[in-house]
Amino acid sequence: QGKLIRPRRRGRLLLVSTFYGALPATLMAWWLLPQWLPVPRAGFPWIFVFASVCFFLSGLIVLLLSEPRDRDSHDSPRAAGASVADMIYVLRHDRNLRRLTLVTLLFGSGLIIFPHYQAQALGPMQLPMEVLMLFAITQNAAVGIFSLFLGPLADRWGNRVALGLVILGSAVAPTLAVVLSRLPAGVGEGAYWMVYIPMGITPLVLRILVNYTLETCPPEQHPRYLATVNLCLVVPLVFAPVVGFLIDLESVGFELVFLATAVLLVFGALLTRTLEEPRNGPMDEDLVALGAGGEE
Repeated sequence: QGKLIRPRRRGRLLLVSTFYGALPATLMAWWLLPQWLPVPRAGFPWIFVFASVCFFLSGLIVLLLSEPRDRDSHDSPRAAGASVADMIYVLRHDRNLRRLTLVTLLFGSGLIIFPHYQAQALGPMQLPMEVLMLFAITQNAAVGIFSLFLGPLADRWGNRVALGLVILGSAVAPTLAVVLSRLPAGVGEGAYWMVYIPMGITPLVLRILVNYTLETCPPEQHPRYLATVNLCLVVPLVFAPVVGFLIDLESVGFELVFLATAVLLVFGALLTRTLEEPRNGPMDEDLVALGAGGEE
């Protein structure tokens, strides 16, 4: 992406790929899930098989891309130890990257509770299994709609601003889940699908995070910076068993975990204001030269 798409066109890529990807996903969920969800033991394997086939076809399409070779690329892969040393080196010498990794760690805490929204719906709120279809449709539709606004905003105002907005927006989901659980019986259950509207922002955070990272370093550093940021996304997942244990405790439960996650996400959004705005300085000429042609 860093080699093929110029910096000020990556928001348009996000819009096109996300919006036109969300449409078939929504239609497929509406068509297929009603046939599979009523019989979980027989239906869930088909859901996983369908997703696997889509991933496989997507991988085949990637092979059709023409990727220019890096000027300083190595003939053979570097040793793992050297790669880790390089990662430590850039973290020590790039203060903005250190702040970005902290933002990423805070956002990653929100990924831990993703399965627990369904657990709350099917458990304490006692919603039927078929409601998962409505959740899937709502989230996919929300992803597509949000991308219509986020892509142009990122191209116009920069990915740093967009990153702060989407992380702040992702904090709405756990907060709304707590609010709905407090409403009178029947009200919160009937409106729980609304939690999946702000959850549609989360996939967009991941794409804006990549776009911002690409802007903060020269092209030859793209793999190293992206690897560092992606590693920080994985680190919070190590604590997933702890979160599950806390939710099972009567003294903690869903509400406290969801509210704590919302606080971490808000803090992460505020921390983006301390990040540098790459577009305030001269853009790397290599990025423009390696961009996808002209304006169109």
